[in-house]
Amino acid sequence: MILIKHHFPKLLICIFLLITACNKQENITSGNNSNNTNNSTQVAEIDPNTGCLKTPGELSSAEEINLQETVAKSGQLTAGKYIGYTFEGKKGQKLNYTTPNDICLWIFQPDTKLLEGVELPIDGKYTIQISLLKGSSTFDLEMSLQDTSIASNSSNNQSDSNSNLVENVKSIGWIRIGAVNGDNESYVGQPMIKTTQPVTIAPTNVPNIGDKISIITTVNLRDSFPKYPNYDLPNSISTLSSGQQFIILNLETFVDYNSSPNRIIWAEIGLK
Repeated sequence: MILIKHHFPKLLICIFLLITACNKQENITSGNNSNNTNNSTQVAEIDPNTGCLKTPGELSSAEEINLQETVAKSGQLTAGKYIGYTFEGKKGQKLNYTTPNDICLWIFQPDTKLLEGVELPIDGKYTIQISLLKGSSTFDLEMSLQDTSIASNSSNNQSDSNSNLVENVKSIGWIRIGAVNGDNESYVGQPMIKTTQPVTIAPTNVPNIGDKISIITTVNLRDSFPKYPNYDLPNSISTLSSGQQFIILNLETFVDYNSSPNRIIWAEIGLK
């Protein structure tokens, strides 16, 4: 009689081990794919209004400055690298600053929230962080703090004085000068931001009536400003070039229907 050896149990064990190994490999692969997916979706958010990151990268160090007087800083900036300044501020003070269009600027409150607008909401140490949109370049940054009461009084006095300055100025038309964040009662002195279109004048803060401004990029001169409800662009009169200087005669603001809650600012300009 011939004896037949039964290998069936051993075969089952081998198959079981093989299936278990395959399942582990699938789990590992699935986990890796999941991690890759998570990494790929963790893309830095870009502010569509400015082209800058909504939240900047880590700042290694910051220079302490005193903004009770105007402080001017300059240096070299590179995209992806950051320069920072810290200052003590009080609730109600307004931060004034001017920067070129291609600089990204963030202001952190003492509670680490990003400051919206220019009015300081709480007492404490604030941090200004700057970088470039792309490439590398030199920068010039001017900063100062102003008490609200002083700002209001000086604004009223300046308005009275500037009204006299524009009496003999002849209007030549209207231009779009920039945009601002928020919905304040007055935008004078507030830094303008780049949206789908650049800031077109310098200084880059919202001017007051009677202020002298310089064109910093090509802009169309129009016979009026966009009006409700369609906000169609008025007729173009001519094209203004960088370097030309004019006097502000009037300002008009309205909600940016493309990127609310920003407000678009147009200015009537003139020459003596």
